Amino acid sequence: MRGEIVSADTKLVVKTLNTLVRWTCELNFGTAIERPVFKMWREEDVDEAQANRDKTLADTGQIRFKKQYWMREYSFEEGDIEEVVPASQGATVPPADFTEGNAQKPEFPDQTAIDEAGAKVSAPSALQSAMEAMLRPYIELIGNGASYEVVMEKLATTYPQMKPDQLATLLERAIFAAETWGRIHAQS
Repeated sequence: MRGEIVSADTKLVVKTLNTLVRWTCELNFGTAIERPVFKMWREEDVDEAQANRDKTLADTGQIRFKKQYWMREYSFEEGDIEEVVPASQGATVPPADFTEGNAQKPEFPDQTAIDEAGAKVSAPSALQSAMEAMLRPYIELIGNGASYEVVMEKLATTYPQMKPDQLATLLERAIFAAETWGRIHAQS
């Protein structure tokens, strides 16, 4: 019974997703293209007892399974597995480079400089006042609106009262500074 329910649910999901794919393709490309088809697949269950046993045996260091075993038992295909030469057979592993001592040196000094400049150019109080000035008509409209419908009706007439000039000037300066900094350091 459980299998039938899973099968029915799978068919429902596949049908729904294929309908969405068809609509998207028709809307964007028309009916002239061949659209992709969504299919569900079920992964074969791996025997967890066998997987745990294999891991335990391999961890002892006394047993080393060959590539053919892994491919046969776990349904790998050719090219899925690459054999690794253990370090004891001559492969040298370079020592790990832990750079905790270089914590004071930023990884991207140019980005740090831009961030610092941005903090100076666009002080939070300046941005806050620019946003408040620009959004004041909307805030007043919402505060004085009797209902959602009234607010929506007056919204279109309120838009021309917005004054984004101060905010636009702040953003233009910040973008100009960032682009100039980037160009200077990209050339050097």
